[in-house]
Amino acid sequence: MSTESKDEGSLENEQESLSEEGEYFDYPNYYCPEEDDREDEFLYPKWRNVPRSPSNFCVSKTTISSCRDSDYERWLENYYNELVLKSLPSYAEKECDTSDLMDTKKPQEIFTSKFPCIRNEPWEICTKYWGPHDIRRHYPILKGHGEYLFIPSIYPNLNLRSRYGRFQSLLYTAAAIPEESHKVKMRNIFKMYIDRAALQNPKLLRVISNSFLYTNLYSLKWYDFVTKKGIMRRLCKFFKTQRHLEKVYFEDADLKRMEAIILLCALSRSGGSQIKELHMWKMFGYGQCPLLMSELPERGSSGKFYFDYFGPCRVLTGTWFLSVRKAEDNKSMEFFTRIHYLQILYKFSSLTHLSVNYAYLANPEGDALLCVRSLRNGVLRELRILCLKEERPLLTNPAYGVGGWLIPDGVWRRATEWCPDLRVKFVFVNVPQYENIVLFLSKSIPVSSVNISTGPIFDFEVPWDLDSTLLELRNWYSSTLVSLTLHLWHHRDLLDFVIKSKILDEFPNLVHFEFIGVLEDVETLNAFCCQLSKGIYKLKNLLFWVEERYTNRKKLETTRRRVQEIRETFRKKFLVIDIDADIRTYAM
Repeated sequence: MSTESKDEGSLENEQESLSEEGEYFDYPNYYCPEEDDREDEFLYPKWRNVPRSPSNFCVSKTTISSCRDSDYERWLENYYNELVLKSLPSYAEKECDTSDLMDTKKPQEIFTSKFPCIRNEPWEICTKYWGPHDIRRHYPILKGHGEYLFIPSIYPNLNLRSRYGRFQSLLYTAAAIPEESHKVKMRNIFKMYIDRAALQNPKLLRVISNSFLYTNLYSLKWYDFVTKKGIMRRLCKFFKTQRHLEKVYFEDADLKRMEAIILLCALSRSGGSQIKELHMWKMFGYGQCPLLMSELPERGSSGKFYFDYFGPCRVLTGTWFLSVRKAEDNKSMEFFTRIHYLQILYKFSSLTHLSVNYAYLANPEGDALLCVRSLRNGVLRELRILCLKEERPLLTNPAYGVGGWLIPDGVWRRATEWCPDLRVKFVFVNVPQYENIVLFLSKSIPVSSVNISTGPIFDFEVPWDLDSTLLELRNWYSSTLVSLTLHLWHHRDLLDFVIKSKILDEFPNLVHFEFIGVLEDVETLNAFCCQLSKGIYKLKNLLFWVEERYTNRKKLETTRRRVQEIRETFRKKFLVIDIDADIRTYAM
């Protein structure tokens, strides 16, 4: 009896000490190693590691996939109510394993812990905190007639200690593939949605966004060839009947080469002369650039075709040119997508806004840009070009479709002669260092906006020489640059001197300026605002966010207080000279 009482007393003291030390007693299963471990099932949970249904629920005892929606909700509610009763502090016994509470248990051992969840409220009241023992949370989408479809969502409350761990967890969740039952439901809803849209009056439907191919809920790469072929047929049939579209968005569609060309072909045949805006950022998947790889690799002597490319092409019979080459015992079918892609660009004759990747308009001859018919007609007003690291010019590997060609400077001069009102906007996403950024630029480009974003990078330590990049922009585009955006997340460049003394003077026509990043001294912001408050510049929109990079609480509070003082000091002055300013700090 004495030993048992000692054990119980030691366990209570241990729990009290843990609760005094930090917040880990409330969430014992939230374990995150400092290093990235892709074998960790906690950071990378599997879709099928679902607990079995309780004994009082007899409708389905296999998996959640076989449950109806109402049964699923009832099962989940009963399961969580049981966990509430089991996870109370009185549930702890003398031989209970508490190593997971002390943060000493390995991730693969946490799943067998006797503390699956610490929660003091039932399912109806508290639904925020949940651990790896629980099934993945779903958010509902209204399907119709009061019926909901549940789509998997992320873990919202992982108490990960490292920033890299939080980023990898969100990245995994965003790219996760749902269960087969959810894919079937989404496929049926997608087909039903297209069929209903095709029956509507085409004059009422003027905008098609990428909700058809929204990557968070739906992606063509999840499905096999037969399902994908049926979806492509429905999409092409739908686009053929739409003759009054004005805006079409295919951003982040991540399609294969022939799939994307088929959709563009069907769209150009029906509404090529009516569409005003076409947005194609990342429409082609990685390694699927239509101008970089003109033919498929050869196959062996088996004579099989490339069904993942050839099957969707049968949707539009008679619109493709096939070239069959016979060499000795090898048979191969080659699709020359470059010619068809250039023909499609020529059919869009009324475009005023075009958003494409740089690699989608770059070929060795430079005729891809000149094939845009709206550019030749002088109608195109805005060309938005996305520049990625893997599509750098002069870094080509046609065997894998990686890299890109360089658009000659003479082609840009010819484009400005045909379309004098053309304005080009460059967006650089995760393109490191000055040498790589300059490859995309040319002296004759009528650049009006430059957006440089470092992206979510946590491992680089080499500066990007952004001061040299800004110097090059000043030499070429000082008179035409209207908007400059610098989103420098976790960067190593010190731009205090450039911001204080060069931005406003070297870009006199600048109207919009955004800076998100690190400042060595907060007084740089004060000097910039003092210079701007003189009222002699054309800048009207200002967004200035300073990163909270100090770990010392005293320095952090000093930075926040100083930024707030600067914002309050210049608020009235900016209102007088009609400047919309957003000045704040942010935590990285």
